[in-house]
Amino acid sequence: MLNSDVITRIAICNVKFNKMKTVSLISMLLCLLTVVGFGQIQTDNASVEVKNDKELSVNINTFVSQYLSLGNNDSVFSEPYLINYHSGKNNKYLRMGVGLQLAASSTLEKDQFGAEEFKRTDRSITFNYRIGYERRKEISNRWSYHYGFDFVFAYRLFKSSSDRFNDFESTDRFISAGMGPVFGVRFNVNDRIMLWTEASMYYVYNRNTSFTKSGSQIIQDNTVQGLFTSVRAPISINAGIKL
Repeated sequence: MLNSDVITRIAICNVKFNKMKTVSLISMLLCLLTVVGFGQIQTDNASVEVKNDKELSVNINTFVSQYLSLGNNDSVFSEPYLINYHSGKNNKYLRMGVGLQLAASSTLEKDQFGAEEFKRTDRSITFNYRIGYERRKEISNRWSYHYGFDFVFAYRLFKSSSDRFNDFESTDRFISAGMGPVFGVRFNVNDRIMLWTEASMYYVYNRNTSFTKSGSQIIQDNTVQGLFTSVRAPISINAGIKL
């Protein structure tokens, strides 16, 4: 039979062994929770990095000029791109802008002597498009700046016709394409709404063709083409929202 001293030692050993098992089990659980938690953080960060920001903006100056100024569409403060779209992540964005303007009017006019009345009809379509790339840098929690590069395209067609002088008609067609850098400043009103403006300098090739005809006979034809630089100052405000 075992004496009391031996039994006491065995009991102490069992207690120590049980404590060691308990400590080991707790350590394993803590390690497992740490690994799972770290993996969850990594997954959350990865999901944030993979998610693309999408923004839709409207040019306030152009909107007011085209729709709220009673037909005065030639404001020097307006931009050719009414709608702008951005998509990207990690401060790197694909950017697109588009503008479309349709106009038509019909008036009754008199000749210089006031003796003869005739009908004059004007129709025009203007389309502007750009696509490019931009990067953003934060200045503070609300302010940031961006810089990038665009490819631009524009098309304009204007026709003016009259029932005087055997269906007189004048046509002016304008096509341009180019590219250039942009630089702008952004202000975040909150997490979803922002205001921004930018300057641009585009190097553009223009081709302008105009001709006049009476009936089916062309009586004047003229084409002008060349390269020029289009510079726009940051005086036009865009209001955007994250989708």
